[in-house]
Amino acid sequence: MIFGAYNEGSFEFCGVRYRQWDDGTIEMDQTEYLRRIEPIEIPKHRRADPKSDLTPVEVQHLRRICGSLQFAAVHTRPDLGAKVGHLQSMVTKGQAQHLLEANRVLYEGKKYPVCLMIVPIPEHQVTFCSFSDASFSGSKDLA
Repeated sequence: MIFGAYNEGSFEFCGVRYRQWDDGTIEMDQTEYLRRIEPIEIPKHRRADPKSDLTPVEVQHLRRICGSLQFAAVHTRPDLGAKVGHLQSMVTKGQAQHLLEANRVLYEGKKYPVCLMIVPIPEHQVTFCSFSDASFSGSKDLA
């Protein structure tokens, strides 16, 4: 039984663009995904009072943009991770300033594209290591 699609070369899957080079290197980005995210529309009167609490509709908008940015941060944009995490912690106690901040993070993600690369390692250069602490060898459950 086959699930999903089989692709080679260059393709997009779940918002991530993949490209495999001839040497086996894999390149990943979400430039197009981020481009399609719409910023939050913030009326002028809301921008004038950045410390005012969010309305229920604005909370939904902040949750939406946080979720979209989180998807990118997890897959290809670790540079946005801390800012997105901070925004997510503000959702329940959010203020108008957090809507502005969310739009700034989105703008940053669009303005400065990032591409991750996975470079193949020849098998003869691979080494496996494991670590444990003293409590493992002192376990009474070991026979």
